[in-house]
Amino acid sequence: MISRSLNLTPLLSFRVSLTRKSRKAYRAISDYIKPICLPTEGNSLVHPGDKTILAGWGQNTAGESAATKNVVVRRVITNEECQQLFPKQDITIHDNLLCTQTLKDYKDCTFTGDGGAPLMLKSGDTWYQEGILSFGAPACRTDFPDGNIRVSKYIQWINEKLIEN
Repeated sequence: MISRSLNLTPLLSFRVSLTRKSRKAYRAISDYIKPICLPTEGNSLVHPGDKTILAGWGQNTAGESAATKNVVVRRVITNEECQQLFPKQDITIHDNLLCTQTLKDYKDCTFTGDGGAPLMLKSGDTWYQEGILSFGAPACRTDFPDGNIRVSKYIQWINEKLIEN
């Protein structure tokens, strides 16, 4: 495993990791398991208001592990809007973060243990991994955003590590 850590503030740090899979892993590709495309360097396809999909195996609000993968629809918000939702926390929303929030009238939320889950966007017939879940709403608060690592900011690093290894 290859990883890179980044500490943004005393309360906010994260790690981006790459794992090389053996050729046998590709035998598991099916209608439910597929490779996903990455955005180009510095060129995110998501825009404020876009609907994205977050998928993970975290625990629900009762602390129970998911029996099936959770799929949550999230709306992209601007980093400025996201920052305004953190007035009392020592968190600065940098441009390498991508914030999403629950859609109006939805009760979906990310769950404990979903950290590292992919934030995905479909463009045409192609799915892209635009983010990696870093932090989410406590106790499924729908007025609180999720923070995702913006994958397009790490494409150069990913490419360098793929060439090295």
